[in-house]
Amino acid sequence: VLANALPYLLFYPLLGHAIRSRLGAGSRANWIARGATLVVAVLGFVAPVLFDLVVTGRVGSWHMGHLLDFAWTLESWGAQWPPSAPLQAMWAIDGLLLLIALPGIARAIREVLAAARERRALRHGR
Repeated sequence: VLANALPYLLFYPLLGHAIRSRLGAGSRANWIARGATLVVAVLGFVAPVLFDLVVTGRVGSWHMGHLLDFAWTLESWGAQWPPSAPLQAMWAIDGLLLLIALPGIARAIREVLAAARERRALRHGR
């Protein structure tokens, strides 16, 4: 079910925004946030597999450690509707990230509205 991929489509941009909002202004902070998001994505794939290999000596079946591995998670759980527990967990994580992002989103909207007011005032000679 395609809708089960939505939590992953939301997760990485929300994570990037959450990281970015904690950093200062400038393009350097943007690149740090992008890099950190990429590191989380790669670790989401690699870390659980390495853990399985170290602990059990083999890569067995899916477990919650593989939650950030969207390929394996969607292969294992993506065909179910309503969403299974792992995908519900991703929705919960997305919800938390969205709550973290809301103040920044609201601030950005206020900045855009203020800039639009200033442009209109300049255009009308005020």
